[in-house]
Amino acid sequence: MVQTIAISKNISTLAQLREKFNLVPTKSTQFFTEWFQDLPELTDEEKATLDKLKSRFLRHRDRGELAEGTVNLLLISPLLELAGFYDEPFFISTEP
Repeated sequence: MVQTIAISKNISTLAQLREKFNLVPTKSTQFFTEWFQDLPELTDEEKATLDKLKSRFLRHRDRGELAEGTVNLLLISPLLELAGFYDEPFFISTEP
């Protein structure tokens, strides 16, 4: 009889997952091409900001699980700012 163990009991971080299964992130532009087609060009400043946010997120994520609030602080809020969603005509509201 094969014994099964929940993956969360053996692997709790992406770093462990990469090590155990010899996975490597891809930077191939052929991966999910729909993410790159028919989009406006980003400025150098926008690219630098996105690279910084990605690096910051990956560094925190590799240490383990991230709570929703942490993801909001690391990614969502800076992305909303970068996209201009805190400015007119938009308003931010929270759950009651």
